[in-house]
Amino acid sequence: MSDLFEIRQGYTSLDGTHYDNIKNIAFEKREDVSKIGNLVFYSKLPLRSTIYQTFDNPKVAYKIYNKHSECYKEDDCLISKLSLLQKDIKLTDFPTGIITESGNIIGQEIVYYEGSKDIGSIGRKVPFENLPFPPTELYLAMLNILKEMYDNKIFYMDVFEGNFMLLNPKEKTPIVKAIDFEPSQIYFDYLGPLTREMFFDNLYDSINRVNNNFGLVNKCLNFYNEYSSFEETEKKIRTGVTET
Repeated sequence: MSDLFEIRQGYTSLDGTHYDNIKNIAFEKREDVSKIGNLVFYSKLPLRSTIYQTFDNPKVAYKIYNKHSECYKEDDCLISKLSLLQKDIKLTDFPTGIITESGNIIGQEIVYYEGSKDIGSIGRKVPFENLPFPPTELYLAMLNILKEMYDNKIFYMDVFEGNFMLLNPKEKTPIVKAIDFEPSQIYFDYLGPLTREMFFDNLYDSINRVNNNFGLVNKCLNFYNEYSSFEETEKKIRTGVTET
């Protein structure tokens, strides 16, 4: 409990749906969020968000949507579902609650990985020869994260290298985590043929961009076909990365 917010268990959406399993960090005023943590990410773009690392726990952050963002829609339903599925997911940390202002959702409580670097920026700043592990290890880590969710019927569509964080840039075995869970980018239960094609296309494009940043080429990950699978993609990653 704080003078600025109250932690409540459960949330009732504007349409009357009640979610018992949602943690609700309830503020009276949006501007009070800035008083409980360090600003670690800010964007002026209307559809982006601002992130505050909390003073009380450096492993927790509050992701606050900019006022014109529509990202908050269905956050309650999304986080309720992800909370139920978290017990089966070992490689990914889902959002742990919602942030509200006078009952309206304005953001998410998320896990914060202090000192981590997104995979996209690593490729632009670090020559692959200076990595303590082969670049393929990064791609396989991404693949394992996505496959675990996929096998549990959680389809993370926002496959973009900036949404995967390397927690230990100087260690020999990379630890990677996915971030940025928005309702419009998470599907459940079933993935149709066209959406499945989009999923693997996004994955291939992301790996190829990072590869190019490292000065590498993966000639095998150049197109999607109806036989694309995690197993086939792993094989291509292991055999297709070559120096330019």
